[in-house]
Amino acid sequence: METFVFLWLLLMFFTHLASSLTQDFSFIGFKKATPNLIMSGVTEIANTGAIRLTTDTSRVIGHAFYSLPIRFKPTGINRALSFSTTFVIAMVPEYVTLGGHGLAFSITPSPNLQGSLSSQYLGLLNSSRANISSNFFAVEFDTVKDLEFEDINDNHVGIDINSLESSISTPAAYFLPNSTKKELFLDSGRVIQAWIDYDSDKKRLDVKISPLSEKPKLSLLSYNVDLSPVFGDEMYVGFSASTGLLASSHYILGWNFNMSGEALSLSLPSLPRVPRPLKKKKSPGLILGVSLSCSLLIIAVIAVAVMFGIKKAKDEDRVEEWELDFGPHRFSYRELKKATNGFGDKELLGSGGFGKVYKGKLPDSEEWQSGDIRDVVDRRLNGEYDEDEVVMVIKLGLLCSNNSPEVRPTMRQVVMYLEKQFPSPEVVPAPDFLDANDSMCLDDASGGNAGEFEDFVDSARFYSGPNQTSTSSSIFSFAGKTKTDGR
Repeated sequence: METFVFLWLLLMFFTHLASSLTQDFSFIGFKKATPNLIMSGVTEIANTGAIRLTTDTSRVIGHAFYSLPIRFKPTGINRALSFSTTFVIAMVPEYVTLGGHGLAFSITPSPNLQGSLSSQYLGLLNSSRANISSNFFAVEFDTVKDLEFEDINDNHVGIDINSLESSISTPAAYFLPNSTKKELFLDSGRVIQAWIDYDSDKKRLDVKISPLSEKPKLSLLSYNVDLSPVFGDEMYVGFSASTGLLASSHYILGWNFNMSGEALSLSLPSLPRVPRPLKKKKSPGLILGVSLSCSLLIIAVIAVAVMFGIKKAKDEDRVEEWELDFGPHRFSYRELKKATNGFGDKELLGSGGFGKVYKGKLPDSEEWQSGDIRDVVDRRLNGEYDEDEVVMVIKLGLLCSNNSPEVRPTMRQVVMYLEKQFPSPEVVPAPDFLDANDSMCLDDASGGNAGEFEDFVDSARFYSGPNQTSTSSSIFSFAGKTKTDGR
């Protein structure tokens, strides 16, 4: 009987010893690790020796689990054991800062996760949000904010228990030796080391990450939890990753796992490098589409430029041949708009066959107040003009701008004046709103204030010529009265 007990104890010892030997493992690269891994989905070993869980292809999943189950509970005891693991990951997005979806360190009852979905499900859940293998534990490294699982942002680390709605999560960051916290972007393509430690006695889980080889003193996540209800006697440990509409290549460069103590940190320089992005064959349809789009854009730009040039040419003032001898006698649209207060209704004199006629005041019209007809003439003529013709034109201008339609001459009459079929008008009627009783009447006997209509009066003082002693004369008619002003 004693011999039987001894042999039974000896057998249990060697069984435990053999079991413990398979509880701890270390991979510095994975070139020769294929027999020790169960891979599924698009997962493969890259030529550098790194595990490529997914390529930067949309909506794919990848799994890589250690080939042997790990005993998380002693025989006959419903209490999860402590464990420690460290691994090095890299996420290379398809486009700079635009990738997805993420990866997770996973502990599941089975490495067979067929039926699980990509995108926000990380290859762990199906559409019913149920894990294919019942209970599971995961630490997710998520690069897309999913409203379905109430993610905090698009760059976070979370602890998941039987659900991808994290029990606790935090933005990705790490601590320097001086306890300074620094943000860390998961999908930057940088090599990142992660440490996950579960203390069975304290029932506490700690997660740390860093782009360095040294393990930080402070934890990024510390969560009080008893994993005994989650774990079965034996579970499989490994990684799961997925892509969505946006994609990233997810890599595992090294991995240490320990059930009998703290897992040793990995030396980053000793690990395989991150593979270069896979070259994709360019789609003929894509090339044709891009070419057509560029061609249409160029044609559109040329068309707009031509139309702009044509419009500019149409709007450009053309100088007539006669203006070359006397200088341009025209005003720009902007000057006319300013002079007429934006072609306001108050400045409208009337309308006819040639359209609407407005009165306006040019910026330099104040010089008319000097009473010298020569100040009205364009300086660019340099004094080379016929003074009689100038007087005629100004008189006609005053007549044509009169407020009263019946006072303004017809175009036929204007032409006859210009062709000297009629003598130059000696009397220039005042505006129709002035009469003998008006406060602005220019009759001295009325006591009116002529200053308020000074511009109109001064503009009609005509220069009589250098050979006359009487400098000028002007005659105005106001409601039947006549006033003559001579100098």
